[in-house]
Amino acid sequence: MLILLDCRPLQQEGPDSERSRFIISCVTALAREQGVGWLLLADGALPVDWLPLSGGKLLSRRTLPGIGGRWWYNWQLPLTARRYKPDLVMTTGGIAAGRLSVPQCVWMSAAPKKGSSTLVRAQTIFSFSEKDRQLLIGQMKGIGQSAAAGDRIFVVPPAIDPSPGPDPQQIKQVKETWSEGKEYFYTEVGAAGQKEIVEVLKSFSLFKKRQRTNMQLVLAGRDSTPDKGLAELLATYKYRGDIHWIGSPSPEEGLRLAGASYAILFPWHKESLGLQLLNAWNTGVPVITTAAACLPELAGEAVLYVQPGDPATLAAQLMLIYKDEGLRSRLIGKGMERGRSFSREGSTAVVWAGITAALKGNASKNSKSAINN
Repeated sequence: MLILLDCRPLQQEGPDSERSRFIISCVTALAREQGVGWLLLADGALPVDWLPLSGGKLLSRRTLPGIGGRWWYNWQLPLTARRYKPDLVMTTGGIAAGRLSVPQCVWMSAAPKKGSSTLVRAQTIFSFSEKDRQLLIGQMKGIGQSAAAGDRIFVVPPAIDPSPGPDPQQIKQVKETWSEGKEYFYTEVGAAGQKEIVEVLKSFSLFKKRQRTNMQLVLAGRDSTPDKGLAELLATYKYRGDIHWIGSPSPEEGLRLAGASYAILFPWHKESLGLQLLNAWNTGVPVITTAAACLPELAGEAVLYVQPGDPATLAAQLMLIYKDEGLRSRLIGKGMERGRSFSREGSTAVVWAGITAALKGNASKNSKSAINN
């Protein structure tokens, strides 16, 4: 089987985005497990590790200035499909291509946009949560499709490759390297805005005032030095000696930092797939997060929740998990148990089921426009 994969939306999101990494990991697994051949259509170069095993082939094309999206979906994808004759086209930006004579699957974003043409054209649609699936079913009903049209939507659960947390000796080394040998809370701030980082610092201040502990805070993924606003804040920050900023750690070092921490904080407003949450559970560390920063149906009662934009609620949860070791242990146990129910094999099986369903469906309908404005 040969599948043409539209990589342009993943490029626009960046190689470090959760969606990009997750979709490419599914592509790689299908190449290995099902023998699927992949044509990766991109707007320029791709990261080397995106090519699935040795069977992937990169097709580099350039979009036209000013009409990139329209040209890409109405002409570039169909022309490439006619030339290379794949069995199926898979798009990743929530838009189905027009003028195709082969079936197609569409990956919707975490927050699906209205797009009646896509909902009609796509043989199967991949969403990331049941909530998103219900939203899409509602949109389908709104354009006159039958209730059975919801059978074309496949919910692909997030998954990571399991990796063991650090052993006791590694935990000791991590603490000596990054937190003066002391316990610490850990958070990745690479994708966070300055306002969100300031809220975390305020929460940590409230925690320190109440508890009077030598607990540290380690922030990864961003250096505060070039940021004038943060640098000025830290210069007068009362607990600046307990704050440790590091750059962007490697994936291995990031897992060690997370696994050696007392608790991991994801107090962000931005929606995510929950891959960071799975990594945290995998390392055996409790998590404090928001309903927006992870999928609530994924986390359930295995995390402590805070209100986005409210430093006081985060400070309260920091104090709670610090004072109640029994609660901390229960969260670790629930997280590890919950995490085991999300496997790479399970996610890949859903994607494969969607692909085979698309191949059994009707031929896609041609249309003049692939973008619903």
